This record gives sequence, C-alpha cells and structure tokens, in this order.
Amino acid sequence: VQAFFEAAGCMVAAHPNMSTQESLTDALLRLPREALDAHVARAASSLDSLRSADATRDLSRIFANYERVARAVGRGFSRHAASVFLTVLSLYRTYTGFVSAGAATMGTMAVTMADGAAIQRVRRAILGFLRAFVRNNRDKAVLMEHFMPHLVKASGRADVCMVESFAGEPPLARLPEVLDVFRAAALTLKTDGTAVLSSIVPRLLRPAVELISANYDDHPDMRVALYRFTQTLSRHCAPALFAMAPADQKLYLDTLLWGIKHHNPFVAERAGLALRDFLGALAGSPGEHASAFFCAFAVTMVHDLLFVLTDRMHKAQFVVHVELLRGLFDVLANTTLIPRPIWDQASEPQAAGTTNSQYVCGRIASSLASAFPNLTREQVHRFVSGLADTSKPVAAYRTSVRDFLIESLSFNVSDSAALWRAEQAAKLASEHERKAAVPGLQKAAAQPALGMRPDAAAQAAGGDHASQLASMAVLDDMDDDDF
Repeated sequence: VQAFFEAAGCMVAAHPNMSTQESLTDALLRLPREALDAHVARAASSLDSLRSADATRDLSRIFANYERVARAVGRGFSRHAASVFLTVLSLYRTYTGFVSAGAATMGTMAVTMADGAAIQRVRRAILGFLRAFVRNNRDKAVLMEHFMPHLVKASGRADVCMVESFAGEPPLARLPEVLDVFRAAALTLKTDGTAVLSSIVPRLLRPAVELISANYDDHPDMRVALYRFTQTLSRHCAPALFAMAPADQKLYLDTLLWGIKHHNPFVAERAGLALRDFLGALAGSPGEHASAFFCAFAVTMVHDLLFVLTDRMHKAQFVVHVELLRGLFDVLANTTLIPRPIWDQASEPQAAGTTNSQYVCGRIASSLASAFPNLTREQVHRFVSGLADTSKPVAAYRTSVRDFLIESLSFNVSDSAALWRAEQAAKLASEHERKAAVPGLQKAAAQPALGMRPDAAAQAAGGDHASQLASMAVLDDMDDDDF
C-alpha cells in the first residue's frame, strides 16, 4: 500500500502545474484523510479511543502513507500538509501525554510494554511524515511563517511545542526522529533559519546528551541521529552556532568531543567531520566570538584529540583526527584570528615573546612526558615541534604523527597497519586508474558496474585496505537527502 502511494505521488509530482498537483494530492489522500478525521472525531468525545489497538494500527499506517506521498510530491504537498498540520501536532501531543502518564504511574517499563510500544509507533510515524514534509518543502518563507513556529514555540500551550516535549518526556521515551525533523529543517532553511536554530539547538542537545552520556553503547539510534544532526548544523548552519550563548557553544563542543571518543565508527566519524566543519567555519569568520572560543577551548580540543589518537579503538578515524590537529595549530599560529594570549598570565606566567603555539606545545609536552614514561625528552620534543609545523605537506604531517604513535608503543606492528590506510588507498586507486586507462588490462570483476558510484567503485577495486577511507569519503560527501 505504501509503495502504491509513493508511486502515485511520483506521478502527481510529474505534473507541471502546481495547482493541479495540489488537487491531485488531495484526491490521492482522500481516503487516508477521511480515516484520520474519523479517529479525530472519536477522540473529541473520548481520548481513550486513541489508545485502542485498532486506532494505533490505523494511524501508524495513515501517517506512513502520508510520509511516502510527502517525499514523492514535494512542494505540491504543502497545501494538504497545511490543512492537517495542527491536527497532526495535536495527535502527537496527545500520544506524548499518554507516554508521560504511563511512565508516571508504571515507571519507564510502560514505554516498552505492548500499549506503550504501539503509541511509540504512532509517534514515529507522525515524525516521519513531518520530517519528509519539512525536507521536501522548498518554500522557506512558508516553512518559517506557517510551520516552524508551531514546532519550536509554545504559543500559550507548552505541550504543543515539540522541542519542549522532547526535553520533558521520560528519557526512554525520547525518539531520535525528533532530531531528524529538525535536521530536515536545518537542511531546508540553512542560514535563513539562524534565529530559530540558535534557540532550539541547545534545547535539543541537552536531553539527547543526557540520554546517551552514561556510556558509549546504549541508545544507538539516538547517537546516530544526534551526530547526523550536528554534522548538518556544522556544515550548513554555522551562523546559528555562532549566535548561541557561550555556555551553549561549550555544550555543542563537548557533544562533539564526546562523539569522537565513541567506539561506533559511524558515530565517531560523524562527530569528527562535524567538529572539522564547525572549526573550519569558525576559523573562516574572524571576530571576537572566534577569538574567545579558541582562547577558551584550544587546549582542551588538542588534549582530547591526542587522547583518541593514542587510543587503539579509534584507528579508523586517524586521517580526520590528524586533519583536526593540523587545523588547530594553524589557528593557534594565526595572530589575526587569535590576537591575544590564550593563557592567564597571572596564574600561568610565560616568558616574554611566547606564542600561543609554543604555550600549547609546552602543555602537550608536559602531558605526554607523564603519560608515556618510555619516551625520551627528545622524542617528545620532536613530535610536539612537528605538530606546530603546519607548513609541511599533509602527508609529512601525517607521517610524523604516525611515527610518534608507533614510538610510544600505542600501537604494535599489526595495529599500526591501519594507520597507513590513506596511503594504501591512494596507491590502489592510482593503480586502478592506470589499469582502467588501458582497455583489457583490468579484470572484468574489478570494473565498476553500470551506475555504480565512484566511491563504491574505488572501494571495490581497493578491497579491505581502501574500505575505511572510502566509507569516510561517503560520510564526508554523502547526499544530504539521505533520510
């Protein structure tokens, strides 16, 4: 049934006239709309009717069909969505109230019981519909004026606001799809949504981080949704992050630094790429906010990056971590971006003429000397001096970090092979291109299939050695419509 609605939606979207698209959408969704109105009418006399198994099953199907049509039709769906938008939010509020009431009387186990699970399915279906509609609505003015206010502001009824309900509901009942809805809004609005996003990002981050901060493993769906959201914000909505209060910026940075320490490679890579994009945007917008940020957090970021670099669990992110280190030392050497010392001269007096890079190098050398007593002072000095020398080529910079990791015995011979994946992948890709240029030289099995993406072709040609780098390239360049 859902496939039918999506296929019909694609046919509707193919019509060149927008008003005709809207009429056809109304006709396509006539039966689901009548079923939705019938459930709403019954709920007007008794809210308990929405708890029944028939109601939760029907509404889940209805909103799944709505999601397929919204994704297929795109802008032509806006008029129909406007006619049901407040009804949908009212249903979401009602079901959220059911979850909260159940948790208050029966504890968090209520969320996992049959009734609670059915309610959660309805909420997920509603959020899927909202996400698809918001992402496919290209009219930013309409989205900002008529839809976003109901999602982010209470308008006199606190339980209507999705952002506030996300923070107020029981932790185990929080759905990652809420973050997907606002990620879709960020992808659609980009810098036009700066004012809205700067106010809601901290209110979404705090409850999400509260849920996942106990360890690195629980609630994997929330972790993935959170770091997809942060990567979108860093890449497309940096001005909104700059407009946040300093305490909220620290929360955002702490979230990213927490992310790069995860053992899940998808989460760790997303967090690393989000941190790279965020720091790159910050370094590209000189001003007092950038100077204050780097003065406050440069040392912390360098220490955390060195922590994950020397952790054998994060070999896969070696390239991104080295890139981040190099970028941070570039920033520290930039007197235009950071025109003043980043240390407090009263509590940490430094010699006259000490630069920010020298100060950070001194802090790093002291930490490394205590963490790795097997290293000599000369080895530590050579590594730290190499970190500060950002004029060298990227490959040479990466080699100096790799040499230190092996010297420090953080990696044994078998472990260290993973640190050469970038070079191995580049070599294999070059060999693949050379063979592909000569007809008949390359095996048929190694040739890309028709329609295969270039990164997938490179991964297939490179085998296991190139797989990690290729997957990182996919994460870095992934289409933002991948919902």
